[in-house]
Amino acid sequence: MPQRLKLTYALIVFVVLFSIGVFIWAIFTGKITPFAAPAEATLNISAGVSYNVGQVFTADILIYNPTQTEISEIAVRFLNYNQSVLEAQSVEGVTLGNLSIVENQIEAGKITYVVRLADSGLEGYRESGRIAIVTFRALAAGRADFTFDFTAGATGDSDVIEKATSTDILVSAPLSFVTIVGSPGGSSPTPGDQTSTPPRSPTPCIKGCSPTPLPPLSELQPTAEASPEVSPTPIELVIGPQTPQTQYSPTPVGSISPTRTPTDEFSDNYISPSASPVIVAGFAISKTVALILYIGIPVVIVLIVFLIWWWKKKKKMTEGSVEQKDEIDDDEII
Repeated sequence: MPQRLKLTYALIVFVVLFSIGVFIWAIFTGKITPFAAPAEATLNISAGVSYNVGQVFTADILIYNPTQTEISEIAVRFLNYNQSVLEAQSVEGVTLGNLSIVENQIEAGKITYVVRLADSGLEGYRESGRIAIVTFRALAAGRADFTFDFTAGATGDSDVIEKATSTDILVSAPLSFVTIVGSPGGSSPTPGDQTSTPPRSPTPCIKGCSPTPLPPLSELQPTAEASPEVSPTPIELVIGPQTPQTQYSPTPVGSISPTRTPTDEFSDNYISPSASPVIVAGFAISKTVALILYIGIPVVIVLIVFLIWWWKKKKKMTEGSVEQKDEIDDDEII
């Protein structure tokens, strides 16, 4: 076999083995995951159902990361709420592995909350769950919507950044809301408010309160059926030590706080995501394209080299046949 042909075959084998090695390395290091589900995440806020005017309640900002993708940053820019119905009082962060709070602000009906990996050498966050707790106060009756500023594939708004590719994998941030209601007949009374009239109670009362006075005996008209043994004096019930009535404030009807158990429930209304991109030579391409490139390029190179070799061999054979034919023709002429 000619030396040139040996070098050509050796180069082909090297290229093929090198490409296969790079492909295997990319799979094991997580640079590409051709057989895994595409990376995607969802942001949501869980705030219960309804509350009363004047009531203080909390809402959980949640992340859903079903593929357990390694995350280097979670950004809420912005979480919008209705200022005429709600007042945001504080945003409290929770521990998210190695992610640290870099932004935490409430301004003009918008909440900004950003956590980021402090050091790129540290492991990112892979879980789903609560990322922050927001405390609200209900100001007025009405519906209060919660919306995230979010555009699929765009960065600079609400984002979930994958560490391996530095791309935004947030695919959904659904709207949610709570309903604020007032007390019967108007807004909820504040403690110590004396404008509302308590209900009359002609019955005996607990010790310390003032029983409803009865009319003078002179105004009562006795009848034949009246029993002379009935005493007009109210009976006083004593049940242990009592708190003075001035310190007792009954809870208005409808003002009982609803029991809220934060859950990691998310809307199924996802935006159909494309495969998470892979960075190749500074360009973002899909994982399917990356797989084709890693396998297809070596195959194409091998085919090209083979076709060149076959064409040269055929050309050489053709030239040899022509020369042989010319020699035969010369012999026949002689």
